[in-house]
Amino acid sequence: MTVRRTGLGGIALVLCAGLLASGCTSPRNTLGTRESSCFKALPVARAAVHDRGRFAGVRYLTGDVLARALGALHPPERGVPHRADSRRVGICVVAYAGHFDAAAVRDGRPAGARSGNLALVVVRARDERLLVTIVIEKAPVRLTRLYPDIG
Repeated sequence: MTVRRTGLGGIALVLCAGLLASGCTSPRNTLGTRESSCFKALPVARAAVHDRGRFAGVRYLTGDVLARALGALHPPERGVPHRADSRRVGICVVAYAGHFDAAAVRDGRPAGARSGNLALVVVRARDERLLVTIVIEKAPVRLTRLYPDIG
C-alpha cells in the first residue's frame, strides 16, 4: 500500500509541475515581432510577382521610412506613391529575388520597362492592400527572413 501512495504521489507531483509550467506561457499565434503582422501580406505579395522569384525577406515599417530609404537611392517619384494614407501607416515590404521587369509585376514601379534582381512588394498592413511593387537592384532597408520555408 505504501508503494501505491508513493507512485500516485509522484504522478500527482509531475502533473502539478506540468500545470504550473504551462501557466507560465500563453498560447501565441504570432512571432512576437512587428514582422509577424506581415503573415497576412504574403499571399498578396506572392500574387503581385505572379508566383515568380524566391522569397528574400520581409520588413514591417511605415511608408515614410521606406520613402526616405528609397529617396537615398532613387528620385522620389520612383518610390512609394504619395497617397496621404500610405505615408504614416504600417506597411509590409516583402522581397522576392529573381529577374523582374516593372511591366511584368502588378502595380510595378518604376513605370518604365526597367528590370532588376529584386521585387519589393509594398502591402498596407491593416488591410493587406497592395500599394506598389518596386523593381530594384538592392534592398534599401534591411529585411528579416523570418519565414525560411517559403520559397
